[in-house]
Amino acid sequence: MRPGVCPHCGQRILIRHGAQLSPKLADIFDAIAGAGARGISFESLRAAIYPDVPNDRAATRLKALIWHLDQALAGTEVYVAHARGEPYRFVDFKKLQEMRKAAAKVRRMGGR
Repeated sequence: MRPGVCPHCGQRILIRHGAQLSPKLADIFDAIAGAGARGISFESLRAAIYPDVPNDRAATRLKALIWHLDQALAGTEVYVAHARGEPYRFVDFKKLQEMRKAAAKVRRMGGR
């Protein structure tokens, strides 16, 4: 087996933040990381990753790939955060847990 190559399909394996990623996942990681703290909008991410694919199809593909990226990053301290209408960005996993606890507390108190 050659280092950096999948033994099953021969595709290159790239390392980002300690996670082994396919070239497409590495492209998504790089696009989100390159956007910094403010994140990258869906339209900008779609244009970078799937420039010639219709929006609805690109959205479905990106959702699946973001899920795969998060699975690959499990065990690291980063997570891809995204809410409807908000940009994609990396969030520290510990901060994410704190944000979720705070949101749950607000919901319990009757807020949104």
